[in-house]
Amino acid sequence: MLSINVIPMRLKQFIFVLAFLFGGFQICSALKISEVMPCNLSTYMERDYFNFSGFVELYNDGADTVSLHSWSFVHYKLKKDKSYELKWSWDITRDIFLLPHSYSLLWMDEKDKGFHAPFKLDADGGYLLIYNKDQLVDSLAYGEMDAHVSYGRYGEEEGYMEPSPAKKNTLAYVGLLKNARCKKVKTDLTPGIYEEPFYLTLSSNTSDAEIYYTTNGTEPSRTNGKKYQSPIYVDQNLTLRARAYNDELMPSKMMAATYLFPDEKHERCGGYTIPIVSIIVDSLYFYNDSVGIYVKGVNGTVGEKNCTSSRANYNRDWKRPVSFEYMVDGLQVLTQEVEASVEGGCSRTNVTKTLELKASKKTGDKDYDYYFFQSKPDVKHQTLYLRNGGTAYSKVRFRDGLMQTFAVGMNVDYQAYQPVAYYLNGKYVGLMNLNERTNSDYLKANYGLDEDEIDLITISDQRGVRASDGDKVAYDELVSYLTTVDPSDSSYYRGACERMDMEEYMDYQVIEQFIVNTDWPGNNTKMWREKEGGRFRWILMDTDFGFGLPGYEYMSTSNKNMLNWCQGKGSLQWANSSSWMTKIFSSLSKNLEFRKRFVTCFQNHLATTFSQDRINAVFDSITAIVDQEYCATFGSSAVTASNSMRSFALAREQYIQKQLISYLGETDVEDVKTLPMALCYFNSESQEVSLMTNESMQHVSLYSSNGQLLAEWTPRDTYWEYNISSFQNGVYMLRVMLDKGVVTKKFVK
Repeated sequence: MLSINVIPMRLKQFIFVLAFLFGGFQICSALKISEVMPCNLSTYMERDYFNFSGFVELYNDGADTVSLHSWSFVHYKLKKDKSYELKWSWDITRDIFLLPHSYSLLWMDEKDKGFHAPFKLDADGGYLLIYNKDQLVDSLAYGEMDAHVSYGRYGEEEGYMEPSPAKKNTLAYVGLLKNARCKKVKTDLTPGIYEEPFYLTLSSNTSDAEIYYTTNGTEPSRTNGKKYQSPIYVDQNLTLRARAYNDELMPSKMMAATYLFPDEKHERCGGYTIPIVSIIVDSLYFYNDSVGIYVKGVNGTVGEKNCTSSRANYNRDWKRPVSFEYMVDGLQVLTQEVEASVEGGCSRTNVTKTLELKASKKTGDKDYDYYFFQSKPDVKHQTLYLRNGGTAYSKVRFRDGLMQTFAVGMNVDYQAYQPVAYYLNGKYVGLMNLNERTNSDYLKANYGLDEDEIDLITISDQRGVRASDGDKVAYDELVSYLTTVDPSDSSYYRGACERMDMEEYMDYQVIEQFIVNTDWPGNNTKMWREKEGGRFRWILMDTDFGFGLPGYEYMSTSNKNMLNWCQGKGSLQWANSSSWMTKIFSSLSKNLEFRKRFVTCFQNHLATTFSQDRINAVFDSITAIVDQEYCATFGSSAVTASNSMRSFALAREQYIQKQLISYLGETDVEDVKTLPMALCYFNSESQEVSLMTNESMQHVSLYSSNGQLLAEWTPRDTYWEYNISSFQNGVYMLRVMLDKGVVTKKFVK
């Protein structure tokens, strides 16, 4: 791939070199690159797809209309070492007409239709060149970009500027972006919960700055909102957005702040006991019939589910700019601009939507600068999931988070969970669930893998098996192996283990089957692998149907035989009625070695993860955390609301033990007791990793992810633990030598 080192003061010479490389020398003056904006967070919405997409503004200063048919756009991205590397080249094969003496916008959004290009601009900086056949027409180099800022030309100068799409440009600011903007607005009181009215003072470290602010969710500007002149009296819930302005500089970044006063619901229910998420948004972007993502509206599409078969805006994948705030113990600990989009299946039709909240270079921060989840205290995220409870929206809204909590300590990729109180534009909405998002961002946060390094497979009853990232070649090969090789062959199980992380798969199956998730496995299933030699792992998600979801008792009972369900036997519903939905587990179940090991794994978890004491402890813990907020939202007790779930869970073991015997075959039950087995648990709070085995451990070895031996022990016991607080975050492996074999366990610190 072409990579050229560039000295900033010699950019003009670099243009000449590139022209030489591409075979063009003559410059055509009829068309100019006027402005580029990769980070169009909220400046200008295109009206073909109703999105805020990056754009290139072109100006045709000639007297004739220009068609871009047979023209080429070449884009280089700016690397950290200030060299350039080719990112893409676009050879245009359709007419795109640019009118004379006019500005035109090319939308860089990967739509590849009309004025929409098949590529995006790089927000870290880049170089854009335009060719008419072999003739270089124009080029523009731009630096690292940020939200609400463009880069373009003003007279003979090139630099950062206030965006002016489809219009004549404003002043260009040459130099570093941070020196071209006003300093961000500050408040003298930390946003949060206050008991008494107060006066609020706004300020900026930029001299002679004028501050403009809004209290209705809209974005402030010199033409929208109020000019700050004196302290603001606050005696009721207030959502504030502010920016600083100065004639010599570009406007500051957006400041957002929410001030809350205790309401009657929280006072009656015991106050605020969990973190608060506050979203500030221009109501137009949520409730307007044309562009709002919360409403049915007039520009909608149909969804994937029967329940979303009517056209609606909330079925779109539109992203809208919002200000996100996070409060802990009543005070703001984080605020930043992000993009919000509606997510989910049938839950999209609920009044309160599930939102994906994504940080990116486009929004100004590549991820959230905060650690949200106690079970993953060292993991930062780019995307959060503000979940409305899904199918449990009006029932036990925290049920998915509760069931995910059982996976903490298991060898399962689970969604970390934090219950929150949700405010939208200063109005209380209710209890919500803050989760990790199960897309490629999950793998970036938890494993440090980029999109181009993974295959992420999504399985749903409506769309079947598809690759969300990468491809499904390895998935197809896995299924082909499991279904075509004789399961009685002595190498069958070993071959399956080479393609999938079998220990993780067994733990994943155990928790899904124990909770009786009948909206699975032909739905709500995600599995992934690292492209270079990785084995498939599964991500636990959308477990709302578990522990007997009200309204679905006919298919979710505590005596449900999930071993049969996962093989497509017995009662069939939307999530197990087709053979492709159950192919992996049903194929593996024909292999005796798998059945023995799976039964052993299940029995060990019944004795530990799902023991009566652990079940009660998890229910007690989660209901105690959410009880006050559940009361404020629903007017009742979380303990009472979840009692039927607790009874369901406590009754499961008596049925599962009998079903496991039937699944394995009585003649093979005794053999199970002879298999070596180990359970591994990492406690993120105490920083201790522990092992529990069914026979004495002779030797334990700890390895890094690259195979380096870090430490070793000789426990001579069935229980072992060790504090690894001095170790770096990452993936580790324990090799456990037992009397009857060797077991390996992987865990993430």
